[in-house]
Amino acid sequence: MAAKSNLNFFVALLIILLAVLLELRSGWALNFSANFALATLIVLIFFMSFPELVALIVIAAWLINWQPMIGLEIGVFMFVPILFFAIRRFPPWQIWFSNIIFIVLGISLFYFIVDYSFFAGQWAMFLKDVAISLGWGAAIFAALSRYYQFSFRPPPFRDKKHV
Repeated sequence: MAAKSNLNFFVALLIILLAVLLELRSGWALNFSANFALATLIVLIFFMSFPELVALIVIAAWLINWQPMIGLEIGVFMFVPILFFAIRRFPPWQIWFSNIIFIVLGISLFYFIVDYSFFAGQWAMFLKDVAISLGWGAAIFAALSRYYQFSFRPPPFRDKKHV
């Protein structure tokens, strides 16, 4: 069972590395950096345990900003997935819909706290970021749902309320 858990963490780590790479390199194609890593971390709240999620958040934050001080952006980046992890079981609808709502709310909350002027003044870029991050998050959610369907360990979100 521990080997399967390590494999699940390794798969999640590879997904985070890909998301961070996309986020850091997407600026030249999109004229802004989409929040691939934040969307991926929000998706992973449904599939990882809390210690695994915290480890992935720290790794992603370090890769995005390898400075010794944690700025406001990285602080919010780290806080949003933990907040949604704490409330992930409360919404009354199915988890695929919670995934969509959490990604939209997470990116909105990130921009609202970090740079309200971008949130209020650059609606086209904001909506583009939400759409791209939502598409990425939906694809990762679908892939991980399929992966866990053939896994021996059910994902942590599988309880009778959300099935």
